[in-house]
Amino acid sequence: MGRGNWDEQHWKELEVKYKDWLYGLRVNKHYSYPKCKRIMEVDVGIRTLTKWCKRWGFQIQTPRKGTYPQGKENASTTSSHITEELLRIYYEKLLIKWDDIAKIFGVCHNTIWKKRKKYDIKSRPKKGQIQRKIRNYKGSNNPAWNPDREQVVAPYTEMFYNESYREMIIRQQDYICPLCNKDSDEIFDLHHIDFGKLNDDRYNLIFLHHSCHGKVKDIPGDIEKMQEINNKICMSILAA
Repeated sequence: MGRGNWDEQHWKELEVKYKDWLYGLRVNKHYSYPKCKRIMEVDVGIRTLTKWCKRWGFQIQTPRKGTYPQGKENASTTSSHITEELLRIYYEKLLIKWDDIAKIFGVCHNTIWKKRKKYDIKSRPKKGQIQRKIRNYKGSNNPAWNPDREQVVAPYTEMFYNESYREMIIRQQDYICPLCNKDSDEIFDLHHIDFGKLNDDRYNLIFLHHSCHGKVKDIPGDIEKMQEINNKICMSILAA
């Protein structure tokens, strides 16, 4: 393939054969001229390829090393594809960091920073700010507060702390945790089966090891299981 000043017919032949191919390599994938030459297997120099791009209107500069995240060969030189909606989804809903968002879009960090400033996207609250916010939503201030559960967060009654009452219950259990069936030296916790702190009826109280107590949850399955175990203990006492 010769070089020099070609006539219009020659340019049309080149355009039909190479224009779309070269556009895809240079604009879409941002390949360098030497790489384009190797892929296209054309017998022309780099300056000739530059001349083709300039004539066909897509003369662009290959991003310098480090401009875009490593491995992003299809990085875009424009930021028109970065919309406010996408940025807010990535940052506010998916909680992705700005550096990682830049990698997703294939642009440098400065481009993302300018977009963030343009769309006025505020930084996420830090850990301390979140904790302060949580403290403001405790108890009845919480939108999910259920007034029917007041006795769950109520203080314990005097009967709950009565030493003789506690000693009677643990003695009836033979100092054994009914969940693990062990009588180890581990600390015992007095547990309300229905999770109501105001209900100190004997059928609602049971001693559990501290480690077992943490595994019991306020769900129907666990409550029924604990009620069944405690009823067996109480029935054995009555039978005796």
